Amino acid sequence: MLFARAGHTATLLSSGKILITGGMNNGNYLSSCELYDPSSKKWSVVASMSSPRVYHTASLLSSGKILVAGGYGEPLGEVYDPSSNKWSPYFIIMYVSFIVSTILFLLVNGGLTIDCPNSPSQWCKSNEIAQACDVIEQCKTYVWKVHEDDNRVHLSIYYETLCPDCRQFITTQVWNAYQSIPDIVNITFVPYGNARELYRPETKLYQFYCQHGAEECYGNLIHTCVLNFYPKSEQHIPFIYCMESTDGDTETVATQCAQKSSIDYDQITACTHSRLGNQLQHEYAVQTDSLQPPHQYVPWITINGEHTDDMEKQAEKDLIGLICKSYKGPNPPAQCK
Repeated sequence: MLFARAGHTATLLSSGKILITGGMNNGNYLSSCELYDPSSKKWSVVASMSSPRVYHTASLLSSGKILVAGGYGEPLGEVYDPSSNKWSPYFIIMYVSFIVSTILFLLVNGGLTIDCPNSPSQWCKSNEIAQACDVIEQCKTYVWKVHEDDNRVHLSIYYETLCPDCRQFITTQVWNAYQSIPDIVNITFVPYGNARELYRPETKLYQFYCQHGAEECYGNLIHTCVLNFYPKSEQHIPFIYCMESTDGDTETVATQCAQKSSIDYDQITACTHSRLGNQLQHEYAVQTDSLQPPHQYVPWITINGEHTDDMEKQAEKDLIGLICKSYKGPNPPAQCK
């Protein structure tokens, strides 16, 4: 390389060249980048990132551009376009609605200013907050409408992506229930399980430690981002089923399942490398750690917010039967008779 560096990234481009970004030299974080051409065995300097960073990640997107995100120095992301040799702030472009939602919202009647909370779980707590966050329609469609329908059975699944028992439960019991009795059950996935989190003040991000290693943490984060951008059951359940029923490298499996499920995987990749993805995963950590009684294993099942060992055993043996037994509404489906 032209400059000695450590903690940098090396990304193979569509052209066959290799992009080197950032890193550290003698304790100084670098924003500089360079390009290696294997055919000529020569290095050249290219445009520098807007911010220095070290121990970050770099991913080649389907567009041929490179997403760089995270690391020490700058937790947000930016994208390099080899064709123009320019960098742009990808996080702001992809999540403009999320960024804008943090701006103070002025209520016309009364002049009261309301901040949009950083925590996505709070965005639908009231009409005023939903307006401040610019998510009124999303709250109406995906949150308030669901809560108004008291007859549906609310099934929550606390799981982790590489847990064998979780995979078995999701790909058999949950999948069968989703296909057989979708009209009487609302299924909520919480991908965190037995993980732990540690807040890093130097980056203002959470670091996660998972039962089955870093690969599982990445899988959890992928599911977290898919659930955020594709909140409808018919959007995310086929993707989750596909991933949980397929063996192989997490990135490869996720890419294949996204294509099968019509999910924009570039968007999901960007989310997994962003502050938004980190915050969403933290939300699931808080939700899991707040369970009463505290979860003792995974998968951990709740029906209408309640959990018992007997309920768990029945769910793992005959989830459809448990849902039918818990359904108190009119006109039960044929599977419940």
